[in-house]
Amino acid sequence: MHNIWNFYKRRVWKILKVYIVFCIPFLIVRDLIVGHNFSKFVKQLCFFDDHVSSFWYLSAIIICYLIYPFIEKFLRDEKKNTIIAVLVLYISSLFLLYL
Repeated sequence: MHNIWNFYKRRVWKILKVYIVFCIPFLIVRDLIVGHNFSKFVKQLCFFDDHVSSFWYLSAIIICYLIYPFIEKFLRDEKKNTIIAVLVLYISSLFLLYL
């Protein structure tokens, strides 16, 4: 459990650095200064916009980081069959497409 928290702390800091340095200033200029659309700014800031964000890859990275420790634990268990692991990964990737 301690290793998982360390994993998440390191990853969250990496994502936040990119988000603070690049995303927030871009969204402020695009949505608040140029577009004058505060609701769009808030939606994009929280990844809740219906349209594809300019920073779509950050939400994809967050999802991958969230599921990675569980997939790794599952794959390390030698009692499990590799085919089951591949099926679980496939089904989870299909599920993530429709989020």
